[in-house]
Amino acid sequence: MKLAFALACMTVAANLFADTYYWLPEKGTMADATNFNNWAIQFDSVEKKPVETAHPTRLPTADDYLCATRELSFNLNGASLAFKNLTAADVSPYTGGTYWGAVGDTWFFENGTLTVSICHTRHRTGDYMSLTNGAHLVITNSFTPGSGMGSDGIADINIASGCSISNKITYFANGHINIAAGGEYTTELIQNSGIQSTPRLYNNGTTRIGSVVYSAAGSGYALVVYQQAGTMALGGAFDRKGAGSLSFAVSGGTLRATGYVSFPDITSASFAAGSSMTLQVDEGCLLDLTPFTYGDNVTFTLTGPGDLILGDNLPASLAVAAGGVFSPAGARCNAFDITVASGGTIRFKSPGAACRLITFAQGASVTMDMNAFVSGDVVLVSESDATLTAAAALLNAWFIAQQLGFEV
Repeated sequence: MKLAFALACMTVAANLFADTYYWLPEKGTMADATNFNNWAIQFDSVEKKPVETAHPTRLPTADDYLCATRELSFNLNGASLAFKNLTAADVSPYTGGTYWGAVGDTWFFENGTLTVSICHTRHRTGDYMSLTNGAHLVITNSFTPGSGMGSDGIADINIASGCSISNKITYFANGHINIAAGGEYTTELIQNSGIQSTPRLYNNGTTRIGSVVYSAAGSGYALVVYQQAGTMALGGAFDRKGAGSLSFAVSGGTLRATGYVSFPDITSASFAAGSSMTLQVDEGCLLDLTPFTYGDNVTFTLTGPGDLILGDNLPASLAVAAGGVFSPAGARCNAFDITVASGGTIRFKSPGAACRLITFAQGASVTMDMNAFVSGDVVLVSESDATLTAAAALLNAWFIAQQLGFEV
């Protein structure tokens, strides 16, 4: 009991030493955030400005507060700094009123890591938060881009090459998240935050999203996720669950499934005409593209051993790369051609697959789920004799290698 009491007292004492940090450099000035002279820890409530001579004697920690209701331009100087929160959704000591993003109040972070528990941005249209030159923003809890902003708060969150933002939950209000080639954005969950109408995410780098669930989103709410280049890794469902609009537009790069990925309730899901996509489905995972529509001449390259499900709409062609496994089902695959590279596999998981043309490279293979078939079942139907001959030969070779004693 004595030890517990002592530890509790230490915690209380530590919180007593938390400070609020006020950024001193003039607007438009990128300055060293590790230099104590660029900070003040006192504010003159009469003059409505920080006390410029009241500098801290230490760098901030996760217990300290940051006054973020103004422009911030941090060169982190290769360091890792932490604050309790990074939020503009607050009363501004500079005005005494609720801060709604003053014109020109942008946030610039470069050259280091900034860690906060919560981040709420409020930038007016034309202003933004930018991470450049090796900046990393680690948000251990929630991130709300455009928190509470209306039509005048359509701001950009820009993540440059070599930079990243990570968080647990993105409460997406207004604004656009732009991930450049070489940039990274990671969130476990995206949810709606109000009834704003302009949230957009544009990926050209690496984006990791656990799932998107827009429960109770109003009818005026419209999130669009654009996969344009780079890799977007999805771990769960895109599920609208409300009156709002949720769309997913794919035009290039790699779409990766790291879990059970489906689109059970989505306003629109599409592959742009002429897009050449890589689909990577990890071991034990599934990518269900049932609701997607396709422009002309969409082509897929499939990698990974997980399951790919196609809907009634189909690509122009599918290439199964080395390490990729594709399981044709029903008559859908009779509408496009399939090529299987060396190291790629066709796996039959149900009887009666119909495929127009499958071209097998040397080193390709065919397997089947034996529990799904009984003697006499039709494995494959094709208008191509060459497809049937090659598939039978590869499947018989697999039977021999597995010592199953069957033949097709």
